[in-house]
Amino acid sequence: MANANYSQLFEGKFVKTHKGRTNFFENLYYNFSAATYTELNLFNHLHKYSNGKENLKILDVGCGGGHKELTQYGDVYGIDISKGSIANAQKIYKQALVHDLTKKFPFDDSFFDIVFCSEVIGHIDVKDKDFVLSQIQRVLKPKGYFITSIETYGKNILTKTLEDKSMYKKYWVDYQGHIGLETPTNTVNRLEKFFNVINYMPNSNYLLPVDGYLIFDKELPFLKLFNNNLLRRLINFILYIFFYGILGSFRNGIFGRIQGKIPLHRNP
Repeated sequence: MANANYSQLFEGKFVKTHKGRTNFFENLYYNFSAATYTELNLFNHLHKYSNGKENLKILDVGCGGGHKELTQYGDVYGIDISKGSIANAQKIYKQALVHDLTKKFPFDDSFFDIVFCSEVIGHIDVKDKDFVLSQIQRVLKPKGYFITSIETYGKNILTKTLEDKSMYKKYWVDYQGHIGLETPTNTVNRLEKFFNVINYMPNSNYLLPVDGYLIFDKELPFLKLFNNNLLRRLINFILYIFFYGILGSFRNGIFGRIQGKIPLHRNP
């Protein structure tokens, strides 16, 4: 895949700014929702490994519209190929630049204390992954942290059903831009070429949150019902209780995983 196609794939798709926990009810949903489970884990790790330091330099790779919650930890810089995304990220970050991640990052060596990267590496073509990771390693301080979640390919009931109905590639890969999915094992092996993995957690995404299924509403019209914000949030809360609570101890059960997450890596 030619690098120039990244802008075609992602322009205008991930432009929303994540505002995080803005009030009591948002905080409640944030802590007990299948839709925010991964992001919550990322920020818990960020809080832990920031060690109470202030004025950290943080890079958000593939930042989309940005994460407001990042800004409480210091100066945040963002890079993304989407002009629409960067326009929103510039409203909350110290600096946000339109940049192709397959090109040298526009920052000095060892510039950042933390590199944050949420649900991006699965959107990078396999042939480009090592370069992107090498750039993250280059701009990260020797004792800095790489905090990330990565979409991976997994064999389970949901994936098999979508593949049998020819929906997996059409919607999850092509429409969502997940062009670089690898197995969790291959993902960890690739990361270990560049980082000392000090905390690896294969997340229990037995099922996607309701939000993840809405892309199939043309095939399954009843899914349009869940565009209702209140109903969508209620179902996500139930999914959280059931799959992350009741079935949480059965991570290797029949549901398997549709995604694997690698929340924390540290530069050697």
